[in-house]
Formats: sequence, C-alpha cells, structure tokens
Amino acid sequence: FFLTEQNIDYQLVPPTVHRRNSAERAIRTFKNHFVAGLCSVDRDFPMHLWDKLLPQAELTLNILRGSRLNPKLSAWAQLNGTYDFNRTPIAPPGTRVLVHEKPATRDSWAPHAIDGWYIGPALDSYRCYTVWIQETRAERICDTIYPGKNANPIHRRPHSRQPPQHTLRNHPPSLNQPSLCSCRHTCTRTNSDYQHTFKHRPETR
Repeated sequence: FFLTEQNIDYQLVPPTVHRRNSAERAIRTFKNHFVAGLCSVDRDFPMHLWDKLLPQAELTLNILRGSRLNPKLSAWAQLNGTYDFNRTPIAPPGTRVLVHEKPATRDSWAPHAIDGWYIGPALDSYRCYTVWIQETRAERICDTIYPGKNANPIHRRPHSRQPPQHTLRNHPPSLNQPSLCSCRHTCTRTNSDYQHTFKHRPETR
C-alpha cells in the first residue's frame, strides 16, 4: 500500500458517515450551491446548457467559502487575489438577455440586439460577459447586454403589468385580517378631491 510504504499516517473514515470526510462534505456543499443556481435560471432556459454554468458556480462558491490557510480571505482570494467585480461583473446564471449588435456587424435596418442566455463572466476580457446566442447556437463574448423578456421573476405574475393603483384597489382582502378601511371608495374619492383642489388652488401673492 502506497501510504504504508511512504510511512504516511492516516485513518479510515467510517462507512456511510460522509460528514467525517472533508471531500464528501465539499461535494455536498457544491451540489447544494449548483442546484440553487439551476433553480434560479429563467423558466425557458435550455437545460442542456447546464454544464456551461459550472465555471460561474465554482467561482461564486470559492468567493463565498473561506480559505483554510487564512480564514480572513476567501478561497478565491487565497489563490487568485481579490475578485474585482467592477472589472469582471457577474449576473445571475441562466438569465435571458439581449446582446447588442455593433453597427459594423449588422444590416442597416436590422434590430440592434439579438436574443441570448447569460452563462458566465468573461474572465480574460475587461467588463465582458459570456453569452450563448440562440441564433448561432454558440458562445460569444460581448460587452453590452440588456435584460430580456421575463428576465425578472416579477414579470411572471399576472397582475404585474397593471399599474400600482390598479393592483392596490383590486387586490382581494385577506381572509384572516379585516379590511383597514370599509369606505375605500369614499376615501379614494376624497383624496381625489383634495388633489383636484390642491392642483387648481389660486396662486397667493
């Protein structure tokens, strides 16, 4: 046995007790971190691109995990130095984005952006992102992206497209809490009268 021949002191981990093995615990931490990232992707994100999200998952986990040599530093800072978010920004994984097309690469009357999926930062490029382009089905490093349709989870709510006043006035009252004001329409009409009076009051000299 190699360890015995080299006179290396070791101890075996009890079977099925994964918490005793630091490698097993690290694997569990990464699995939980990566699954959480997969649950936060856009609902239309193509799941066959899951492996494209691994570099950012490893990056963010090492930024959050402390170094064993120096607990005051992260694991990433211990090996690569302090991560500069201004130099290399990070976005949520699997976000639908619009990639800006430069005037030299698009037609005169063509759209100024194309659809894509953000899959990670471009570590070797200044303030750039790595995006999977749907049209070409390939990766592209770009410097200007915009949140695409349904990029924000609030857009999935049916009433999110209504103005705030419509949402507040038509929100169903809670079954456990009484209504704060039974004369809702009267209060609204009174407030409107106040606003109308304030808007058209004569100027004072």
